[in-house]
Amino acid sequence: MSRMPLPSAMQRREPGGFVAPVFPVDDAYKRICQIGQGTFGVVYKALAPDGSLVALKALRLNDMQHGFSVTSVREIQILQRLNHENVISITDIVASKDAHLDLEKAFVYVVFPYMEHDLAGLLDNPSCRITPPVIKCYFKQIVTGIEYLHENGLLHRDIKCSNILINNYGIVKLGDFGLARPVRSDAEPYTDKVCTLWYRAPELLLGDMHYGPPLDIWSLGCVFAEMFTQRPILHGATEIDQLDRIFKLCGTPTNLPAALNGTALPATSYPRQVKKAFANFGAQESDLLDRMLELDPAKRITAAEILKHPYFTSYPPAVLPEQEIAVDTAVSPGNRFVTVRQETRVFPPVSIKVPGRQARLDVAPGSSQ
Repeated sequence: MSRMPLPSAMQRREPGGFVAPVFPVDDAYKRICQIGQGTFGVVYKALAPDGSLVALKALRLNDMQHGFSVTSVREIQILQRLNHENVISITDIVASKDAHLDLEKAFVYVVFPYMEHDLAGLLDNPSCRITPPVIKCYFKQIVTGIEYLHENGLLHRDIKCSNILINNYGIVKLGDFGLARPVRSDAEPYTDKVCTLWYRAPELLLGDMHYGPPLDIWSLGCVFAEMFTQRPILHGATEIDQLDRIFKLCGTPTNLPAALNGTALPATSYPRQVKKAFANFGAQESDLLDRMLELDPAKRITAAEILKHPYFTSYPPAVLPEQEIAVDTAVSPGNRFVTVRQETRVFPPVSIKVPGRQARLDVAPGSSQ
């Protein structure tokens, strides 16, 4: 593969069939196996020239008229601006061999550090269980990454467990910046069709198109609770169903600043019961969750405030996993890194009172790797 400048024309193209590229054996990056696929292309586990493992995200170049998808270009542009230990980085951008000879068959590969797991894969894997100290360690890294984005004027807009990447040593990095955007200071609206449904803030569901960093904090709250329960706490089937579940947990809104766009509020007045429903998480845990799942975005806790919350200084202290995680969920059948969107998972109806978890991060004897 050779390094190649990105095309200047970056117009959107409709998704079509994707043909996996052929890697010549003498290329710099040696493909090991496929670990994901989407409308953008294919992701491979590969070996870099220095012997390290990397993830190769293959993007079809097409021709100079159409170029990459807008999402891919934006993700590359944003990630090239960022430099933080808890945010995934681009280490290289290379083109397929002889790409300059035939752009119709050319591919560009975005190279990322290889992360063995995403959080969704770990939570879904019965061989892995996570202790409260490790949850605290993971969550502090997640929030630190989000604080860095917000301090640098960026919204992630798709925080969910499958976009939180974790390596075998417990280091966490935020991934998938395809929906990320700069925070706007003008009156130009965003789209409200962002964030996976189960992690979408109520202001978005109510039609607010002038949102800001609080929408990421709501998603963080959903992820935080899911780390304890091992299942999404608000898994609605539709936007209306999602709002109904939010109101039943967080109470009926009385003065949300978001534009309602004709969305009917429930006739029943629900009390707020976040702390009560998740009291068995612990006093500090349930208080922090309550502040992240605040209906009014103006009153929602910020990432900087989360890091100062007593949860992080209370017992037990945050610790890294006691041992290297022995399963590689990035290549296991249960991986949801890029192949399956989380809203396709089906869960039976459950009471709002979610049982607590006492767990430790380990691998069951005899588990497959």
